[in-house]
Amino acid sequence: KAKRDLVEVVLSNTDRSKQEAICIKLDCQALIHNTIGTQEISCATRIVPHESLRIPDSKNEESNEPQMKPNILMVMIDPISRPQFEFTMPLTKQLVTSTEQQLNFARFSRYTTVGDNSGPNQAALYAGHKLDSRNVISDVNSWIWDDLNRMGYATFKAEDGCIANSNMVQSMQPNTTHGHALRDLYCVDFERPNCVGGKHASEYLFEHTKDFIHTYSSSPKTPWAAFISLVDTHEDTNTLASILD
Repeated sequence: KAKRDLVEVVLSNTDRSKQEAICIKLDCQALIHNTIGTQEISCATRIVPHESLRIPDSKNEESNEPQMKPNILMVMIDPISRPQFEFTMPLTKQLVTSTEQQLNFARFSRYTTVGDNSGPNQAALYAGHKLDSRNVISDVNSWIWDDLNRMGYATFKAEDGCIANSNMVQSMQPNTTHGHALRDLYCVDFERPNCVGGKHASEYLFEHTKDFIHTYSSSPKTPWAAFISLVDTHEDTNTLASILD
């Protein structure tokens, strides 16, 4: 096997200055013994500020200017019921409960679904559009992140799974400022239980989201909105939900 075939580099963008995800595959056994062996994979992500959104050059720049628009962080755990959430994610429940008054949490006890699966329900949540069928999610013309883009927000939408063709929102390739690089990363080496190169997929999602928030929080003139979806609870044993906790 030729040495040039021992290493494979997967980039999220052909322009190095804009790439936000990179994965390197190395066939270690082939490198040492000249035989085909198990691949080692390592991936990394970053946030490259969009050229249309201004980020201050220093910590002091614009520091006295108030931000007029609120930042938005939405975490979806899809699908999970209230009793299942309380049973499998006690630490997260405790966090929400202990900070409920401090952070002004509101519980919607009558909140319910409008469809039989993720696609129609996400369309209703993110676009206010009730679908007649799970297969027509592409008919939705405007999502909440489209409105936020027009309002000058830096936007982020990502799921922690390789979903390339389904009625999930991520397969529609949302028109957001960031998040699309993770979709390519997850499909490089997606394994059960929801891992990429030996690292849990949710770790990449959380790290990339934190980088996004940190990058745009330095600019009071650029509000941010992040929508992240954890698909781990689609696994029937609920083991991955407890790992998330």
